[in-house]
Amino acid sequence: MRLVPHGAPRPTPGCSIRSRRYAGCRATSAPLAAISATSPYSASRPVPPPLPACLRCPPARGLFHKAIMQSGAGDPAAYEAMAERSGAVFGSIGVDPADANLIRSLTPEALVRAGQESESGTRGCGLTLDPETLPGPLMSGEGRVDVPLLIGTNRDESRLFNVFRGRPELGDAELVAGVGALCAVQPDEASSILRTFRDSRAQAGLGTDNHALYDAVATVRAFRLPSVRFAAVHRAPVYQYLFDWESPAMRGALGSCHALEMPFVFGTLSAPTQDRFAGTGEAVRALARTMMDAWSAFARSGDPTTDQLGWQPYTQTARKTMRLGRECGMGPGPFAVEREVLEPYC
Repeated sequence: MRLVPHGAPRPTPGCSIRSRRYAGCRATSAPLAAISATSPYSASRPVPPPLPACLRCPPARGLFHKAIMQSGAGDPAAYEAMAERSGAVFGSIGVDPADANLIRSLTPEALVRAGQESESGTRGCGLTLDPETLPGPLMSGEGRVDVPLLIGTNRDESRLFNVFRGRPELGDAELVAGVGALCAVQPDEASSILRTFRDSRAQAGLGTDNHALYDAVATVRAFRLPSVRFAAVHRAPVYQYLFDWESPAMRGALGSCHALEMPFVFGTLSAPTQDRFAGTGEAVRALARTMMDAWSAFARSGDPTTDQLGWQPYTQTARKTMRLGRECGMGPGPFAVEREVLEPYC
């Protein structure tokens, strides 16, 4: 996360936002110009709260005047199920989860096994409500700090996590069970969700194997749906994007995965390993220039429109979304059918 103070020199078009250094930035002192949810943040500086919380934190009003949220808004769902499952897993190996000393006595191998089991089929941790700094659920709009917002997701966000967890054979029954656990639905509902996703992806020319379907459901559920919901309750101008450049890494297995937009936004294509992650060639460099120009324009003016991109605001009635990839341009909200079929369950 990077905080940019008012009056700091603005990036020139085409340069990396990351290349600018701002000394003396403090989350509680000078007003801030922009916050980017996925930018690097120096360990020598106080780390501010996650960006979605900053935009629902009344004491943060006036500290920044723009916000960029890459990869959505976080998961607003309740997390009691994961807490209960974690307690049950630790109890099954004879450990009281409230006893820190007993937990410290476990071997690393036992902790890893317990962690993997407690995480399986559940959702990650969530934010804690605080009446002063976070007075209500993020999606309620309570405590809203309305500044211009640039928000979006990558097409295949969840692949990064699922690919590196290993890819065991995923049969039809396992797929239905996995989606059922992910969305907390019964098998018949999970099957209906999967039919919708399979048809939608086939029409879009995307993969429909079982792993691709699970990744797609996980991406919409954990990234795209929260992003759309957050944008819906925001009152200042909102600009939404979908990043769909595909990584060549691992023979294309990552697709347009989580974090792939980072080297394009920050101009780090020449950094070690980025040639394998993001790719090489003029098309890669051109997309990076396009995105850096748009992000810089938004940081300056609150509008990501550039000479190359005519970026229209996102509204509930016209869900205009900028696609960023081999082709760039405005279009309707992506994967609307997938989002709509999941909305009642997530």
